[in-house]
Amino acid sequence: MPTVNRLPLIGQCNCYLVGDPGAYILVDAGFRGAERRFLRHLKAMGIEPGDIKLALATHVHFDHVGSLSALRELCGCPVMVHAAEADLLARGVVVVPPGATFGGRVLSWFGNRVTRFLHFSPVQPDLTVTGPTSLAEWGVNARVVPTPGHTRGSISLLLPDGEACVGDLMANCLFYEGYELFPPFAEDIEAIYTSWEKLLAVGVHTFYPGHGRPIQARTLRNHLAGDEAARRREGAVPGEEPAAP
Repeated sequence: MPTVNRLPLIGQCNCYLVGDPGAYILVDAGFRGAERRFLRHLKAMGIEPGDIKLALATHVHFDHVGSLSALRELCGCPVMVHAAEADLLARGVVVVPPGATFGGRVLSWFGNRVTRFLHFSPVQPDLTVTGPTSLAEWGVNARVVPTPGHTRGSISLLLPDGEACVGDLMANCLFYEGYELFPPFAEDIEAIYTSWEKLLAVGVHTFYPGHGRPIQARTLRNHLAGDEAARRREGAVPGEEPAAP
């Protein structure tokens, strides 16, 4: 069964190497300038750059594709992204997503005023996906599935044993104001919940986020249960009226 190797990069960003000796898929590439740290991780793990057969961008935000151009050159591998975000990657467009929490809204306001400092080198993607896609061609028993919410073209990598690299579909990082699981930025909040439910329904038990440490399914289920109860109280979710005190 392929293994998931977490490689923390600059600014609490993760990339992952998924696979077995000789054939790995790189998931995300961190901020611009992360290639030296990435190479140190490879050396410590005894992995050669040529062992990486494919680079996968979970979505096209500067903190996930900032070093993608440099890492593709180092590894000599093709790049895969969702078709909805291929043009953003090819043109090096900096997108600052809308905030989904108070802290996220503050950071989004600030980010939109400093986009010139967040630039990254454009990357022409070699492969685009729009639906579930097997990665067996690159030597790894895994598949990609669309998981929109954080962005319209967000994708996740799923392993058959129930592990998934999910980008910013969720977060587990105190930098994001201590919010548990829910990302501070989202283009479609309801789609986040739908994508969470979809991954749980196919048996994912361990989620590897773009920021922070792995999250277990039971934690996500508890979070969902709490969120649903709160949303029902606020009238955002159809259901029975709360009991009178």
